[in-house]
Amino acid sequence: MASWEAAALKLQSHIAVTSDPNSLDKDKCLPPLPLQQKSTVTTTIEAEEPTKGWKPLSLSTPILSAVIALTLLLAAAVETIAQRSAAQGGLALSSTLDDLPGYAKFSYLYVPTIIAVLYSMVWSWIDLDVKRMQPWFELSKPKGATAENSLFLDYQYEFVALVPFRAAKAKHWPVFFAGTAMVIVFWALTPLQSAMLGTDIVKQTVSATLGIRSQLLPIQQQEAHLDPEFLNNGYAVGWLGQPFPPFTTSKYAILPFYTTNDTTSASIDSNITAVSTKLSTELNCWPAEIQQDGPDAKASFFFLNGQGCNTSVSFGVTSRSRMYYIGYYSSPYSDFFLANKECPKTSNSTHQFLAIWSQTVEVPGQDSPDFNITALFCQPQYYKQQVFTRVKSSNLQPDGKFEQSMSPRQILSEKEFNSTAFEFLLANGMAYKPVVKDAPFNNVLEQHTRLNYTGFTLPVSNMVGFALAGKNLSSDAYADPELLSQVYNDAHQYLFTLAVNKLLVNETDMSNRTASTEYFLSGVVVSRAFAIAVECLLVVVAIFTTIVLRFCRKTPSNLAINPSSINRYIELFRNSEDTLHLFKTMDNATEKTLLEEFKDDRFQLRCDKNYDSAIIPMDRVVDRNWKSDQQRSETEKDFFDPVRPLALQRWSGVLFVLVLVGAMIFLSYLKQEEARLHG
Repeated sequence: MASWEAAALKLQSHIAVTSDPNSLDKDKCLPPLPLQQKSTVTTTIEAEEPTKGWKPLSLSTPILSAVIALTLLLAAAVETIAQRSAAQGGLALSSTLDDLPGYAKFSYLYVPTIIAVLYSMVWSWIDLDVKRMQPWFELSKPKGATAENSLFLDYQYEFVALVPFRAAKAKHWPVFFAGTAMVIVFWALTPLQSAMLGTDIVKQTVSATLGIRSQLLPIQQQEAHLDPEFLNNGYAVGWLGQPFPPFTTSKYAILPFYTTNDTTSASIDSNITAVSTKLSTELNCWPAEIQQDGPDAKASFFFLNGQGCNTSVSFGVTSRSRMYYIGYYSSPYSDFFLANKECPKTSNSTHQFLAIWSQTVEVPGQDSPDFNITALFCQPQYYKQQVFTRVKSSNLQPDGKFEQSMSPRQILSEKEFNSTAFEFLLANGMAYKPVVKDAPFNNVLEQHTRLNYTGFTLPVSNMVGFALAGKNLSSDAYADPELLSQVYNDAHQYLFTLAVNKLLVNETDMSNRTASTEYFLSGVVVSRAFAIAVECLLVVVAIFTTIVLRFCRKTPSNLAINPSSINRYIELFRNSEDTLHLFKTMDNATEKTLLEEFKDDRFQLRCDKNYDSAIIPMDRVVDRNWKSDQQRSETEKDFFDPVRPLALQRWSGVLFVLVLVGAMIFLSYLKQEEARLHG
């Protein structure tokens, strides 16, 4: 080394330098000289041909291209299963959640989390390498970089969420895009991907074809089928709680329909939807005009309907409470009827009945009691209506919650339904022309044993028993005209639906065969909102990965080896004599002091042509006074201060243990509350 070079180096580094490059003896250091406004100290290195230095495997084109392809494939897979779930209503559909295949349970519970964790591990590898390589990329630039933007960078040790902000401020774009992608993967994709799949009950709808429809029998054949059999069914339904026949409810009946190509499994509850005819009836009741018939001792009263019909009923002074249902036509099986010369036969009167509730009221000082009477004349009306209805395939019961009117309600005429025969049977308990059948259907149905609790005077007509069936009210409650009308209306309705069930005939010639079968299956469903969010985030990650790939391909690296150990760092710096001399004088300084001292100094990494050593020259611009010996000694005094990461400090460990203990206590409390409250 030339004498002038040695002298300059001696003044610059305060180290005795001889012509021997190895003469760096600390004991020969000269006392530091104060430097006043020193301008520039530059170490010049001859220009070399650009070389292709070492870069991590994770930042190579094949690896990053594979990650981009994997990311896009994941987005495509999410969209595929989302589309399939939307088209089929779900995945791995089964009759119940317990019947889900084992692979489906494992897939929706664990596979998304496993994929997210593995994918985040790949990105952790890439992100860590980008962060640790950024200082070397900066040093490898043609003009190098300042110490603040190279030697003192520590992105890999910072809080992961804050790295993108610092990198953007420093315009370190590889770190910015890789760090942002890591935040997306770690804090957005992982939880969203796990929440994307779930289980639900989904509705399936398939087209079906009707093969059979039922219609009412021709009017001429209906009377022969209207007999006490449907009244016995009414007794079983009203008093014994038996279910209604198929296609009937307590309020209406649906003309039956049956599919021919239903492929639904018998173990799955399904619904059949089609257009059919709804048949129903309603009572129109109004108060009767009551007049006393003769003296009080006779206990007889006239009842007028206001339409030219007048009839009389005798209660008897010994009766306490009575309830009547009096039809128009007389019969050997009933004691009362409306037909008489004061109530001629008309189109309305023949379909009317008189409903009476009466109770004797003892009056002190009178031989004959007074009567508390509620009397109503009622006339049923029958309707038909085209409806879009749904029945359960298991029992063919109509779904009352699902019904859409297809046409206005119309009158069901006497040419379609023999209402006269039906009403005669209700009033008298036996058909006008009885048909010989099995013994139970040749007798009038007796319900008196069921009515003993009411306190009404027995016997009563059949319709009184049907009106009171299933009710648990006192006899006095029926004095209310609205309640009296309601109980008879209910009885008329459910007996009408049972009668319709006896008047059906099947036919295969029909104009409308369209139907649909609906059933519910349990399966794995994909949340469309979460799926879209995951897809968008994956596309963003793929774009950011592409940008990282572009920067990594364009950014030069003059590293000859992987700087992965202390030994490698020694290899990198051992030939950079000027840099070593510069830092040797600060070997006791803290990191903060070093940053303040060298943050504006420019360093550059160059490799020799053989890639077996590295040179880090320094270009330093000084616009400040150097510290005096006293200041430097104060800076270096008590320099030894052991440093531990935040996570390994004592108070961090104590806080972590306290959090775990608190979580255990809270979970134990929740378990106790669950046991105490049974859920």
